Amino acid sequence: TSESRGHVEALQELQSKVDQACQSIDASASKSLASYEQRMQRHADEQASSVTKMLSAIDSITSAVDEKLKVSVSLYSATVLERLSALSQEISDASRGLRDGIRSAQES
Repeated sequence: TSESRGHVEALQELQSKVDQACQSIDASASKSLASYEQRMQRHADEQASSVTKMLSAIDSITSAVDEKLKVSVSLYSATVLERLSALSQEISDASRGLRDGIRSAQES
């Protein structure tokens, strides 16, 4: 039956076209997916680079602030020590003056 053969050939031809279409769709989808993955990877890399730069800047700022604080604390400490030393000397001088005055009064 040539009519049956004609149907089988038509079905085989249709099957072949469907297979080609599926292969074409698969290839296109694979290519699109690969392209999308590359774009996402680039975006992730750019974001990571940006975050790394921001963290580096924060580290630099923190380091600079630490240095400023150390200098400020050192200067403040030095000023306080100078003032304490001056007060100690004044107390010592006043104490010596009182002792001299008391001694002088006792001798009189």
